[in-house]
Amino acid sequence: MTNERKLEIAIGALKYVMRQRGVTLKPEAKRDLGNAAKAIGCTVEELQELTRPLAQEMVDETFGKAK
Repeated sequence: MTNERKLEIAIGALKYVMRQRGVTLKPEAKRDLGNAAKAIGCTVEELQELTRPLAQEMVDETFGKAK
């Protein structure tokens, strides 16, 4: 399996989990993101850069793309 295919699968799995669990905006969200970043070995900024477009994609799918 190529690295590109692994990345496609990983992003797909992340999207699936985000859709199943939902994306919540709560006071602890930033701390949770920091804990997740630490657990997987990346910076909070890197994790935000990855997850922000995915969350926006889910919002667009649900409410329609902003004009």
